[in-house]
Amino acid sequence: RGTDPDAVMPALNRAVELIKQICGARVAFLVDDISNNTLTAAQLSFSCQRLNQFVGQEIPAPEVKEILSNLGISILSEVGETLNLQVPLYKADVTREIDVFEEVLRVYGYNRIADKPFLSVPVQLQSTISGLPEMMRDFFSSAGFFEVMNLSMTSEKNLIKGKEDKAVRLSNPLSSELSVLRQSLLFGMLENSVHNRNRQNRNIRLFEIGRQYFKSLDGGFTEELRLGLLCGGFTFEESWAAKPQDADFFFLKGVLESLALKLCLGNVTLKTHDTELGKTGVFEVKSGKHNDWVWRVAQVSAEVVQSFGLEGKFYYAEINIPFLIQIGTPLKPRFSELPRFPKVRRDLALIVDNAIEFRQMEELARKAENKLLAEVNLFDVYEGKNIPAGKKSYAISFVLSNNDATLNEAQIEKAMERILKSLRENLAAELRA
Repeated sequence: RGTDPDAVMPALNRAVELIKQICGARVAFLVDDISNNTLTAAQLSFSCQRLNQFVGQEIPAPEVKEILSNLGISILSEVGETLNLQVPLYKADVTREIDVFEEVLRVYGYNRIADKPFLSVPVQLQSTISGLPEMMRDFFSSAGFFEVMNLSMTSEKNLIKGKEDKAVRLSNPLSSELSVLRQSLLFGMLENSVHNRNRQNRNIRLFEIGRQYFKSLDGGFTEELRLGLLCGGFTFEESWAAKPQDADFFFLKGVLESLALKLCLGNVTLKTHDTELGKTGVFEVKSGKHNDWVWRVAQVSAEVVQSFGLEGKFYYAEINIPFLIQIGTPLKPRFSELPRFPKVRRDLALIVDNAIEFRQMEELARKAENKLLAEVNLFDVYEGKNIPAGKKSYAISFVLSNNDATLNEAQIEKAMERILKSLRENLAAELRA
């Protein structure tokens, strides 16, 4: 806890006096302090207002000053509610204002702090380059993914096809296996998958936060901060209660939709593009003046999977962290009152062309009925007997809700008519008999 250097000489003199009185000793020579090290007492600012905010209740200022005086802490000056304090040398652990709070509360008594009749939960907004990745680490760990940390250096065999000329090569590599900087987090996680599969860990759920490197046109280098997700095997462990399901595009899509809710991120649209990863679902967001992709999901090609000696299907997602930081995520949380009136569900079985995707139908339905339509859910897809060739049947539920009054049959019928009309005119959808 530290010792007060000013107390050494008084303690020594007292010890000498006791030895003289008890043992009859005599003083042979005097002792003096010849040290040139001059220690000064620490000074810091202290606010009674900040103390009260920290404690959650008011402690009278006169009582605080009395406690400080009894602790040997001097008040050098006072400006408003701010005190300039000098801490004695023997309190070596008191160096910050919060330390003084602890000293005051210790004497004041923790039992005198009243209990609060309510619970307040702070909402912490993190939009800095350090806060957002940390929040994502917590999110994906909770979702059952395991974080890996791979080297930025990798082998030339792990370069993205078509981008070999943009590779950043090391001038003095340690080995041929560490001769270039990685262009994707994918290949490192596939190597991790090999390590896990060799140890009978079939179900792969990994994530990594790191940088990807490319050579720019001006001869310099560019870095991209990304979060990569890789899954393979079963989505969940085998169980007697349910058959195991293979990880797929929709598993990763669902995880990322949960992340969008966590980030209070809306207006996420899905488009399909050809990227260096192959056919890829690209999720885009438009926020104010900013419009870019936030994450993209693709199935790793069989050729790449087999090149690592792996079997089965693997799916990879990549998150654009700089864009999320640019638009300021997490965005401000939005809260709404729970509905006071019952919801109404209507189901439609619609026959459409095979090329039609559910997202197209959902977007049209929400545009056609943007006031009452609360939820749209696809619960069955059927192809085969009694369905024309080149067609498929979508069974979709539409949930209608009104926060002002109970929906009547006329309102429900009009809303469903608008939705069905839009689907017929735009997608040539037909009701299934």
